[in-house]
Amino acid sequence: MLIEYHSNREAVSGGRLLNISILRMISMLMIVIYHCMCYCAGFWQIYPCPTPNYHVSLFASWVVSMALPFFFFISGYIYLYIYINNGKYKNWKAFIFNKFNRLIVPAVTWTVIYLILLPIRYSASELLSGIRHLWFLPTLFCLFIFARLITPLLLAKHNPIVDAIFTVVLIVLAYAAGHVFYDLLPGKIFTYISFFVSGMVLFKHQLSINGRWIRLAMVIALVGLHSILINIDIIPRQGLVDIFVLIAIIYLFLDLLSVVKIGENSRLMRLLNNLDSNSMGIYLVHQVLIMTFYQYTMFEESGLTYHPYLGTTALFLMIFPLSWAFAEAKRRLKLEPYL
Repeated sequence: MLIEYHSNREAVSGGRLLNISILRMISMLMIVIYHCMCYCAGFWQIYPCPTPNYHVSLFASWVVSMALPFFFFISGYIYLYIYINNGKYKNWKAFIFNKFNRLIVPAVTWTVIYLILLPIRYSASELLSGIRHLWFLPTLFCLFIFARLITPLLLAKHNPIVDAIFTVVLIVLAYAAGHVFYDLLPGKIFTYISFFVSGMVLFKHQLSINGRWIRLAMVIALVGLHSILINIDIIPRQGLVDIFVLIAIIYLFLDLLSVVKIGENSRLMRLLNNLDSNSMGIYLVHQVLIMTFYQYTMFEESGLTYHPYLGTTALFLMIFPLSWAFAEAKRRLKLEPYL
């Protein structure tokens, strides 16, 4: 058999799943890189680029098309891992309080920070769903609530075929609903619910494919297929097909990463654990720093407009360390419930 079941194949370090930590770090880095490219790509209307760079735009679109599904898939995977292995999230009151405190409170705090630092008009819908990248927090909160509702049903049966059918039906329905509410919070929830639930289903069944090179070849082939699908619009079902392709990429990539071994007390493991612990903090602060930098300097007009490749690289090398330092500081100062 090519596919087999494993009870828990991931290497664990300090209570963390190593392959999940690596994938979350990669996803976070991709998001930071994407936002550093947004101006040159012509993606931000509030900071219009006079001459968007085609190659930067193409690469930015590809990066974000992978990074956000990674994040939501990981969230679903970890949710069920904690629910089953740690016995958490079973008390509804404690669960809602925990997620409200970790997601909605910082969303409100950073909205206020945005409004203070950036005197720019925001639409009512953006204020409700989350200014700029803050939409991620209320969307994730709603997905956690949905996940908790379906968890007893999902765990009641152990047949992977039943779960596969349920996931496919959910993906199709969510894809259709996502187009109806595209620019609103429900649209974002429907867009990413498929990845969140797929992460839950993968953790439940712990599928694994034998053969490292087979997994690597499949990942490369599917990434190539995804790259083609996001750049063509031949059939109406193209976007729906791409969702299944992305889920397969994430599953295979996680399975491939499960062979990675890092010494428990090595410097690399300590660095990885620190970066993983600060991943949400880096996500929250980096775009605020980028937009504040644009607001009060002329860097986007000189460094980015005339030097899109070097300028974007320089912006990343400046924003990422600053975001990491801020995230580590707020974690040490125990400001995470607010920031």
